[in-house]
Amino acid sequence: MDIQTIKSLLEQIKKDCKNKESIVALNSSIEVLIAITALKQTPTSVYAPLQESMLLLLNDPLIKQTIPKDFKYKIGKEKTLIAILSKKTTKFIEDQKNKEHKSTLERKNKIDKAFNIGLKFLKRNNPTKADEAFMLATMFYKDEEQLFPLIARSFIKHQAFTLASKYIKKGLEKEPKNKVLQKLQAVTTQITNN
Repeated sequence: MDIQTIKSLLEQIKKDCKNKESIVALNSSIEVLIAITALKQTPTSVYAPLQESMLLLLNDPLIKQTIPKDFKYKIGKEKTLIAILSKKTTKFIEDQKNKEHKSTLERKNKIDKAFNIGLKFLKRNNPTKADEAFMLATMFYKDEEQLFPLIARSFIKHQAFTLASKYIKKGLEKEPKNKVLQKLQAVTTQITNN
């Protein structure tokens, strides 16, 4: 990376910090610090923008949490800062994965709960209430390709073919190539036409 690119990236880091783009600024900072440590000699023209960029980054609330309290960045401490920031990046990635996993688990639990309530209503021969519960389950739908076929099969089993068709249609809107839904559609069409 040449000096002009380094200076440009340092300016971008400042903008990212001011715009509260912590992750972007963090990744760019690691990149620029690695480039600076690769230089045989750091030009003095880089010192001021480097110092300013790192000061902004290290005062970012998200970054500040994991920086050792006694650490103060000084020119020449780039390798130490790379190690510290790399740990922060790893922590950010792990935290993000944990949040996504927790969110997915909560969403799937809501689907399961609503689906099971729908099944209970079907067992009590109340397809209207089952439809309401199943509708709630579909509100949490993201990529569970078996949800719509399960609902449709449940309605078919209880001979509520119109409601089964409704969920088959909704499922095919989301997943037009779903073979199971296509087969269920053929079955319900044949039954309702006879």
